[in-house]
Amino acid sequence: MMFTATLPADVEHIARKSMHNPIRIQIGQTAPAHRARQELFELSEEAKSPLLQKLLGQCQGRVLVFVRTKRGVDRLARVVMSRLRGVARLHSDRGQTERDAAMAGFREGKYRILIATDIAARGLDVADIEHVINYDVPQSADDYLHRIGRTARVAASGRATSFVTRSDQGLLADLERLNGARLPLRPNPLTAGPAPREDARDARPPRPPRRAPDRAREGGHPRQGREERQAGPDRSPASGARHAAGSQASAHAAS
Repeated sequence: MMFTATLPADVEHIARKSMHNPIRIQIGQTAPAHRARQELFELSEEAKSPLLQKLLGQCQGRVLVFVRTKRGVDRLARVVMSRLRGVARLHSDRGQTERDAAMAGFREGKYRILIATDIAARGLDVADIEHVINYDVPQSADDYLHRIGRTARVAASGRATSFVTRSDQGLLADLERLNGARLPLRPNPLTAGPAPREDARDARPPRPPRRAPDRAREGGHPRQGREERQAGPDRSPASGARHAAGSQASAHAAS
């Protein structure tokens, strides 16, 4: 018999190959922690580091940053350490003493930020991790589940953020199927434009009401002449007939 809290696909393959008609018994349903607030940002590879720096500056508690490769962990740790204190790194190429020191320091509060590969995704029992950041999207939905499961443990709440490039978007369908809900991609907040403004016509103050025409003053109607000029000559057929008759009478008198 083999007992395990998690069973990666490669380990299950070895077990099935080595055992005779094995039976798998799973208790409970694999699903992400419902108290973890998930958000996904669509951005380029070059934009990851600036956004990470911004998110780290906003956090007060422990932050766990996942990177795909060991070399990537070392490279990113150097960048973050040059700007912030309390940063540790964890991957399988580090010695056991170094790994133990990084884990103990992260658990006890000596290190606020731990940058690690998926070695920290399973079996890491650290309470009150405020924020899990997938600097690199994991290779499978199952790995994603275990990564974000490091936050929002027991009765706590937490936040899980993923940086998604164009090459990572093929995994979104699997993540949404795992979550049972759509996971919308948000634009990079460092490059997104300002919030859309209201329509200019709506933003304009209302026009004042038009002033009523001046009433007739004593001694006449001063606006009457202007209104008559604006009205122009009468173009009705009757007016034309009167104009033609007047012209003939004038010509007859002249003769």
